[in-house]
Amino acid sequence: MGHLDARIAVLASGAGSNLQALLHDPRVGPSVVLVLSDRPNAGALEKARDHRVKAVVLEPAHYPSREAFDHALCGVLEEEGIEYVLLAGYMRILGPEVIRSFPERILNV
Repeated sequence: MGHLDARIAVLASGAGSNLQALLHDPRVGPSVVLVLSDRPNAGALEKARDHRVKAVVLEPAHYPSREAFDHALCGVLEEEGIEYVLLAGYMRILGPEVIRSFPERILNV
C-alpha cells in the first residue's frame, strides 16, 4: 500500500513520540507537511525538523483570545493547503472555527 495522497498537519504539544511513529509510517509519513505546536520547547518540533517537515509554533499567550488563536491556527493550516489534521498529543481543545474548517478531517491519535 502506498502513502496517503493528502497534505497532513500534525498538532503536538509534547515530546513527539506519536509524531515519530507517524513520520516513520510509510503510509502517513510522506504526507505530513506541517507540524504545529502550542509550546516552543515541544520535542515534536525538533522531530519535525529532523525529518525536514515544516515546524511552526503558535503560542496561545500571544493572542488576545481563544478565538484569535483559533483564527491564526486556521490561517496557518489553510496557507499550507492542509487537508487533514492529526492531533498527536496536542493538549489544547480545538475551537469551533477549527472544527468547522476541517469537517470529518480531524483525527485524534
